[in-house]
Amino acid sequence: MVGVSLRVRTYERSERLVVLVSCPACGYQFDRDERRHQHLGEHDPEDFGLNPLGEVDPDHDDPLFDDPVPEDYEQTVVVEPIRHDDASSFVDRLTSAGIEAGEIAVTDTAAVFGDHGAKRAITIGPRPHQEIPGLVERLTRSGVSSDSITVADAAEVSSDGE
Repeated sequence: MVGVSLRVRTYERSERLVVLVSCPACGYQFDRDERRHQHLGEHDPEDFGLNPLGEVDPDHDDPLFDDPVPEDYEQTVVVEPIRHDDASSFVDRLTSAGIEAGEIAVTDTAAVFGDHGAKRAITIGPRPHQEIPGLVERLTRSGVSSDSITVADAAEVSSDGE
């Protein structure tokens, strides 16, 4: 593991500059105005615990973490807020984008998120979590703002609607 020592300089108008105090590879203490990149450039990648240049680990493309999500995990996509009078045209737009009408529900945001407003939301799902990125992409391509899309655990979303 490489240790790093930093110093923060604060100037007028609260401008901050973060400065490397010592070399993480060899521990060399830098002078106040010394150019760090010149010293660091003299090191080889191995000095920092990395592979030599041009050498690639056989496991370089392995996932960093095991997928902790079970295969049968389901999520629901929530699009909100929607004006009450726009809900049916919005549902039509979703079905024309290839989303099954049986998966779409118009609900009150209080039912979905527990807040107390008169807003409406559209819920789509539940669906297997592997399908959610493609669904979100289809929604954004059909003109839905990504800011209005929420992906939630299906068990936490009630889709009891009209």
